[in-house]
Amino acid sequence: MSLPVSSLGDARAIALALPDAVEADHWGHPSFRVRGRIFATAPDPRHLNVMIDPFEVDAAVREQPDSCEQLLWGRQVRGVRVTLDAASPELLGDLLAAAWRRRAATRRTDQQPARTGGAGATNTLNLPPVGVATIRRLPSGLSLVEPSAPPETFTDPFTSGGT
Repeated sequence: MSLPVSSLGDARAIALALPDAVEADHWGHPSFRVRGRIFATAPDPRHLNVMIDPFEVDAAVREQPDSCEQLLWGRQVRGVRVTLDAASPELLGDLLAAAWRRRAATRRTDQQPARTGGAGATNTLNLPPVGVATIRRLPSGLSLVEPSAPPETFTDPFTSGGT
């Protein structure tokens, strides 16, 4: 079993290490946002709600049942609820990075933030660009599938006449 995340402070440090991430109030609780879009919230000091893609939630819950459960809004899956004292820093970092990438996606690829090097670069996690198709086995043991294009720029080959 991996080392637990010791506090909400550790989760906060991981979330705020992501490029352009900020903390803001969300109904009296901390939330973490990129470009105004929430990618995680802390409903209490022991849990973190992470807004990963609903298709990734099942894998997270199956592979990390002691630390992850479905996050439902009504009847819809919206992400994963992480029990901090049962989650490793690697798992939490992987989930937060996946949620950050999902929320950081922009409509035009030329608006993507700088990912490496250069003056003012803040990407200490060496994240791949949004929209790169990958199936990765993460250090936490979680497998994530990333889309081939951000949802706003996806072209359906069946309706667009593409191949």
